[in-house]
Amino acid sequence: MTKPDWGGFYLVQHGLKRQTDDDVRTAEAALGVQLPNGYRELMTTLGDGEISGILRVFSPAKLEAEQELFRELTQDVWFFNEPDETLTKDYALESIAIADSIDGDQVIFHPGTGRLHVLPRHDEHTYSVGTDLWDVVAWFQESGVLTRPHPFRYFESFAGPTEATNGQGRRGGFSQLAEAISSLGLHDAVETGDDECTFFVKAIGGYLSLQDPQASNVYAHFRYQPDRAADLRERIRQTAITTGVTFGAPWSMST
Repeated sequence: MTKPDWGGFYLVQHGLKRQTDDDVRTAEAALGVQLPNGYRELMTTLGDGEISGILRVFSPAKLEAEQELFRELTQDVWFFNEPDETLTKDYALESIAIADSIDGDQVIFHPGTGRLHVLPRHDEHTYSVGTDLWDVVAWFQESGVLTRPHPFRYFESFAGPTEATNGQGRRGGFSQLAEAISSLGLHDAVETGDDECTFFVKAIGGYLSLQDPQASNVYAHFRYQPDRAADLRERIRQTAITTGVTFGAPWSMST
């Protein structure tokens, strides 16, 4: 296992919504459990936010409120009943919901065993993924079970306002669009994969993500903080438009 380093993430925004040791202790007292390894370190180092575009670990203030819904859904809609499935509904009901994914997968922690498990939204098997929250992050990013592997670690804080807009570009224009954005030289980091790439721009507190499904138009997702570097944001947007992208109306993503 890679040595945990919560401070080694690329930070999409400058600001962080960090939690305190007292916040974590208050949550543990309210739930009557000791939270999993890595939780305190994550919350006091990075805080409330989204990990690598995939995972949202519940903040101390949200943990207690999440449990009622988790137990209700587990009691009423348990579907992990394949013959070789080992995690039972009773075991899940003894656990607490600690995180979820953007696709609706749930991450639970069993205080008795100290184990963390993933309950997928679109899979009839559960997955045991370790005893530390870092194990969960590594599993989501590197296993390739539920999402494509992508090892680049980044963190989007829930501190401050965030907006986003989606767009489409002409089919076959992915390479031209990616080259045009790259040539601006505004990005601090870039994550590339098969027919997709994301340009991170710290100055705008966001990024432009491009995907090329090949069978249809190029997809663009532009995310930013509306109170930062409007001139640079407009340069990126206009470059994408010049290369054939049409954006829709922006919406607020602030929590």
